[in-house]
Formats: sequence, structure tokens, C-alpha cells
Amino acid sequence: MTAFSNGFYALCQGPSHQRRLWVYRIFQAILSILWFIFSILGAGPFDGWAKFGALSECGLGFSIFLGVIQNLIYMIASGLGIYCIYALGKVYGENPFNEDAKPPQASQEDDNALGAIQGFGKKVMGKMKGAQREREDDAI
Repeated sequence: MTAFSNGFYALCQGPSHQRRLWVYRIFQAILSILWFIFSILGAGPFDGWAKFGALSECGLGFSIFLGVIQNLIYMIASGLGIYCIYALGKVYGENPFNEDAKPPQASQEDDNALGAIQGFGKKVMGKMKGAQREREDDAI
């Protein structure tokens, strides 16, 4: 949570919070490494890939199933953390607060999709208001 809040806060606040962005990158890298290690580790409460041999000897098939789910979640979290660090560098560059850097421009397809979503939202809200007016008229 600290990693996400530092990164999000830094990007929202701008150039004066560059240190928080570095804190985000460091914490996210540490978390990605730890999640990968937890998916392998077979000691203690971690049901890593290394612990499946002991679980199968004890006949704990459901524990193996839950361990696979747990390890997949750890691997997804690790991969997502690495991707977020990569995407931060790709979208914002080495210095995300550079005044000369221009934000990526949305394509015409993105604008059309956004317009369609906004139009759909207006249509739904209009129908909801109309239904509310009918109920109010019926109550009178």
C-alpha cells in the first residue's frame, strides 16, 4: 500500500515530489522480488512450489490446490509490479516531471470510444430521471 500511495501521490502532485516516485520504484521492486521468492519458498506458512512434495506425501490434495492458487497470485503480483515499473518509465520517461515532455496523445478511436461511453451514460441518466419524475407524478 505504501508503494502505491507514494507513486500515485507523486504523479498527482508533480515535480516537487520526485523523491516519492523513487520510493515507489524501490518499494515496488522489493515487493516484486519478495512475491517471487514467496512463490518458491517452502518454509513456514508459505506454500511455495518447493513445499508441494511434502504436502503430497501427507495426502493434502486440497492444500496443494490452494498452494497453486496462492503461488499464481504471487506470480501475477510480481509480474504486475515489474510491468508497473516498466510502464512508468515508458509512459513518463526517465524524468516524469520534465517540462519538455509531452503527454501521449489520444487517438481518434479513443476519442470515439470515450464519446460513446459518455453518450451512453447521459442516456441512462436521462431515463433514470424520467422514471423518477413518473414516480413523483404518481405519488401526487
